[in-house]
Amino acid sequence: FAHLTHTPAPINGRTMASTTSGANQPPVPNNKRKRVVVPSPSMALSALPSSGSYSKSYMHRSIVVCTLVSEKAGMVMTASDDGMVKFWKRTADREAVEFVKSFKAHVGSIVSAAISGGTTGGSTAATVGSDGALKFYDMATFDVSGMIKTGKKRHFGPASCFVLQSQTSLAVSTSGGNSVEVYDTLTMESAPSSVVSLHPAPVTSMFYADGVVVTGDGKGVIEYWDGDASGDPKALGGDCYSSPAVGFTGEGKMAETDLYSMAKKGIGAVAMASARGRFAVYGSDRKVRLFDFSTGKVLAKYDDTLKSFDKENDAKKFAFDSIEYGRRAATEREIGDTTLISPESKNVTNQKIQLAFDETGRLLLYPTLVGIKIVDTTSHRVVRTIGGGDASQNRFLSIAVCGVDAKLDKQMELARNNSKSNKAVDRSEGAADRDKDPMIICTARDKKRFFVFNKFESEGDERDVFNEPPDAEDMITGSGLGASNKQLGKEAVLRTSVGDIHIKLFGNECPRTVENFCGHSRSGYYEGTIMHRVIKGFMIQMGDPKGDGTGGESIWGGEFEDEIHRDLRHDRPFTVSMANAGPGTNGSQFFITTVPTPWLDGKHTVFGRVTRGMDIVVAIENAPTDHLDKPLEAMKILGIEIE
Repeated sequence: FAHLTHTPAPINGRTMASTTSGANQPPVPNNKRKRVVVPSPSMALSALPSSGSYSKSYMHRSIVVCTLVSEKAGMVMTASDDGMVKFWKRTADREAVEFVKSFKAHVGSIVSAAISGGTTGGSTAATVGSDGALKFYDMATFDVSGMIKTGKKRHFGPASCFVLQSQTSLAVSTSGGNSVEVYDTLTMESAPSSVVSLHPAPVTSMFYADGVVVTGDGKGVIEYWDGDASGDPKALGGDCYSSPAVGFTGEGKMAETDLYSMAKKGIGAVAMASARGRFAVYGSDRKVRLFDFSTGKVLAKYDDTLKSFDKENDAKKFAFDSIEYGRRAATEREIGDTTLISPESKNVTNQKIQLAFDETGRLLLYPTLVGIKIVDTTSHRVVRTIGGGDASQNRFLSIAVCGVDAKLDKQMELARNNSKSNKAVDRSEGAADRDKDPMIICTARDKKRFFVFNKFESEGDERDVFNEPPDAEDMITGSGLGASNKQLGKEAVLRTSVGDIHIKLFGNECPRTVENFCGHSRSGYYEGTIMHRVIKGFMIQMGDPKGDGTGGESIWGGEFEDEIHRDLRHDRPFTVSMANAGPGTNGSQFFITTVPTPWLDGKHTVFGRVTRGMDIVVAIENAPTDHLDKPLEAMKILGIEIE
């Protein structure tokens, strides 16, 4: 899934990334960093979820814009576009997380969020709002610990991070200018303690490591600056080249490093992540660049451009068909016109793409149209892709990794719960295994949910939790609220000009779809319609009043959402499923498969199975057709009886 930029030796016949020669790199003194022992890829992978699909999803009332994880506190924080913040406690069971508390943190949207690192271990989180407020939270007690009211509405940009070794100041990008403002979390003064102005364009991403802040802007310029200043928040932003973590000088930055290589091509820095002496940058050209922190040199590039995926699709290397690829590619083109991919776009969204390293620092995770890729940054190979099937309905964006162990502060757990029987100090048989539950938590484009991947496989209606009152869309997608049992039939007899086909209906699993089918059947909507598309060795399609595959609507008018159920798959012939033109475009058309079609799973709603009349289906399948797959002799639906 990744492609060449330069020409290193191929791996297993395919080259996955480019590596740069060290001949022109400046020497790095021996005292710069201690030698790091990198774990094997199998060991690192064992500390990440292996499930191909997400196990749980939980709701906000508005689009979820970011997720943060505190390993020390065993807590997860999620934030949505309406200014709400929610806290979730990690659990070692199928539920993955347990809701604890929520706040209306901001009057307006949340534009960025950050969590402290280093010696604090993620004990403090912060959100930055369009209302000009900075809110701070104690992750262990899931409570607000402070607030700074700057009075600057719509002033802040999409990037923020904690700085200083003590992690007691917050650096925040600005949207109207090109500067970074630093606020002291100890004094909570409304004025910034420092203002750093190094960029020609608004800063879009940043991180802190080893006393240095690395910032990237919408034009692709990457800068290093002093993020510690001997603990003085008023002196931040100065020269950091005397730091032992930095192996180049300010004068040689342009010639000796690749920090300006993106800017030379006008490639914006969309997102950044760092770990163990390296950092990754997701560029607006959809390439991920892996940098050496000390030298500022590019170590590898991972190509996830649409052009590279087009080649993969042409070579039939995907588990889905070209129609599905076309849908996903269309989504990629849509997000390419927003600030998700193009930092300088006028189509602003508060959602962000976010990369993540695993706790070993060897594996890099980032979202793509085929799911979440996990890349071994030593061999530069894609070692796993998760969420591939889910990516049909959910374009994943922001990723947060929860390590194998919750790493809970057990004394804090006892104080929090006032009980020695708390799960965090459970020493019963099997407790150690239950704690070892690696998780990945991520957001998805325009979704009011966040998604959890772990070692469990949830089934059926258990997967998507309705922890908020459902709105109209939620009622369509899975709750089934408002569907009367009188409207839902259990069986249907499809009477055709060829013969009768008996169908079992799955009203409990797909109430909205079955209600639509039964409503049309009872009203006579399908009477006289033809089998307009028949493909031998695939399926027969019908239900279009126009008879050409372009017509039909739901009983409510227009289209309605999919009802994808994990237990209902296209894993056998004679499966009855809804035809659509993409996610959420169901109307009246449906089809019956004649062979297993697993590539349709997650894309089309399975709402029935043929129980009798398989020979009629086969007879229709074998009918002669024209070049448009339309039968030469019309075969019609005479009526549908619902029982």
